[in-house]
Amino acid sequence: MNTSDRNGRALEYAITLTILNNLNSKCKLSEKTVNHQNRDKEKFTSLPPSMQSYFLSSSKTIFDWLNQNFNFITSETLVLTTD
Repeated sequence: MNTSDRNGRALEYAITLTILNNLNSKCKLSEKTVNHQNRDKEKFTSLPPSMQSYFLSSSKTIFDWLNQNFNFITSETLVLTTD
């Protein structure tokens, strides 16, 4: 896997993790998304700590924008799925 693919999957992992951490019980993952998270966790943890921190900080910014524009917090349940 090339660096771009690894980093992209690591960022997707961080974004999903941030959404989960911020929505707690209001968010459910599809089985496929759980599988992708399990697969991509290793890609994220293999990054240097500085890049992990950058991805998590960026993910929080993305979450805040999504929440501001799509109002996740007031949603009953958000289901994350990947295709």
